[in-house]
Formats: sequence, C-alpha cells, structure tokens
Amino acid sequence: MPKPDHVDVVRTHPPVHDVVAAVSRELPARTAVRTGTDAVTYRELDLWAGQIARRLAAAGVGRGDRVGVLVEPSPALVAAMLGVLRAGCAYVPLDPCAPLALSPAALRCAVLRRSGARRLARLGLSQLPTLAVERHGTLPETGDAAGNRREPVIHRSAPDDPACVARPGGVGLTHAQLSAATAVRRALCPGTPVLLLAAPLTRDFAVAGLWATLTAGGRLILAGEEETRDREAVAGLVERHRVTQLLCTPALFGEVLEASAESGVQRLRTLDTVTLTGGPLPPSLAERHEAVLGGAVALVDVNPPAFPRHDRYAGPGPLAAVGPDARGRFGRPDAVVRRLALPLAGPQTNTVPTR
Repeated sequence: MPKPDHVDVVRTHPPVHDVVAAVSRELPARTAVRTGTDAVTYRELDLWAGQIARRLAAAGVGRGDRVGVLVEPSPALVAAMLGVLRAGCAYVPLDPCAPLALSPAALRCAVLRRSGARRLARLGLSQLPTLAVERHGTLPETGDAAGNRREPVIHRSAPDDPACVARPGGVGLTHAQLSAATAVRRALCPGTPVLLLAAPLTRDFAVAGLWATLTAGGRLILAGEEETRDREAVAGLVERHRVTQLLCTPALFGEVLEASAESGVQRLRTLDTVTLTGGPLPPSLAERHEAVLGGAVALVDVNPPAFPRHDRYAGPGPLAAVGPDARGRFGRPDAVVRRLALPLAGPQTNTVPTR
C-alpha cells in the first residue's frame, strides 16, 4: 500500500462525547471498555456517563468548571471522564503517584469511588467536594458541551525540567481541540481498533488513543497496574483479546517482544500498530521490532521532540513540526506548550498537544 502524502481530516469535528453517544445508539451491545474483571457495553457506558453528568449538574457544577477524576484504570474511569465532558466541564485526571501542582481552589469537585477518600487526602484535596462514580439505575441525560469551553487538563508525559519530575505539570485542550486530536489519531490509525492501553490514562499520550478507539466503535482494553509490570501478562492480553493496537512505553514493548520471541511470536499476530511514548525509542528496539514482527506491524513513536514514525510503508522519517501553543501549561500561562503539528490536507493544521 502506498504511503499517503496527506492525512485527510475535515475542518470541523463533533465533540467526542457526541460521537460516543452516537456509537452507543448504533452499537448498544458492543463491548466498549474491558479490564480483567469488568466490562461495559456502549449502551452501559452511555447511561453511566449520563448519570455522572446529571450528578454534576445537580451539585451545581457548571460548564467550564474543572472536575478532578480519581479512579483506578477501569470502565468507571472512562465513564467519569465521558460524563464530565458531557456536562461541559473539564476533567483533571488525578494520580496520587504523580500529583499535579494545584490547589483545591483549582477544582470545583472530584469524582471518585466511595472508598477513595484516603487517596484524595494523599493529594492534599481532602476538603474538596466529592461525587460518587458508582452507577445506579438510569438517569436522564444532560445537554451538550460547547466547543471551546474550559479544557480538560492532563499530565505531561515528558517534563522538560527536573522540578516537574516530582510534581508533573499539565496541558490543556478545549473540547474542539480534543475532537481534532482524536480525528488525527483516527486518520493515522484507521479502522475499528481493539486498543490495549498499557499506560496511565492520566498521561497526555493516552488521551487520543482512548477517544479515537471509542469514537470508532472499537474496544478499549485497560491493563491494570500490575499487568503493566508483567510482560507475560501484556502478551497474554494481546493474544486473549485479539488486540490490534498496543500503546505502551518503549521499555515495556521491549520486554513484550522478548517474551514473545521466547514463547512464540504468534501471540502478537493480531497487532497492526504499536504506539510508543513515555521514553526515548532506542534504535536497538526498532531493529528488534523489525526482526521479530517484520513489516506487518507499524511502529509509531510519539516522543518529543523528533516524533519519528517507523512504519510498514517507509523507514524512519519526520512526521511533523513542533510549534508553540498560546494556551500554555496549566497554572503557568507564561510557559508555552509545545505541540505536534500534523501536515493535513487543506489550509488548516490541527494539533496534538505533547508537552
């Protein structure tokens, strides 16, 4: 197949929560999100997100408010993020292991499990109003979010100064930018994917993969924290769920390749794309990928600053240029965020935030 010169993406993109709702109407019984112990269909995810949006509205949380989300990788986490978007708010994924440098005043409330108060306290947010993420019965839906309301805030995956390693900063996206970033991911990785996300959902590089999968009617497989440290477990997830796309760190992918070379590369036979981020791609890993999987599986590296793409069509080469984003980092508007500018057809260039 020839390598395309441009990625054709329409100028205007509907909000991701609207697209997921449309998928739930068309494919209500299809599995949307799965972990080792739990799974939800698109219809169940849609109803769950509607409940959370309704609870936010009932609590007086309005459009543009920031809502912390403190839930382990699970269908509940995805439902919480989707519900916050449907309420027109900004979701701020919270992780006690990588806290954002923010004060309680930056958030209107937090969505978490009823048992999550201790985890919230570890972030210094014990006084923050909370809402339960657990689902109960059915509740009516809320209205749609405007395209340029307050942005979701996500952890940076590549801090550029030592102070950010212990206290990661954040980057922001408007609803419209999130939709554009999702469209870019879908254009680069088309089809109806089964994505294994073996990386934290609180990191920026996971966002486009998550929403691109759900807006395409695909299936999202969330690896647990212990599974992401077990190469055999990750290879087993790929084989068991017939995963077509894997998103993980270069270190983990190297271990998965090693495990598969020992136990049989057929375990990875369903893969067509591997996206790597969260660390530099060693040339030796690209060579090992080629030796083990050959040209049948695209290898995409989205680490700044070079953003090379190693794929089945051509060798390593520049994918995009890096430019400024005037929105700046969360809490630091003077600090310019670097962004990935993709060469799209037409006069408009969409962007994917990266730092």
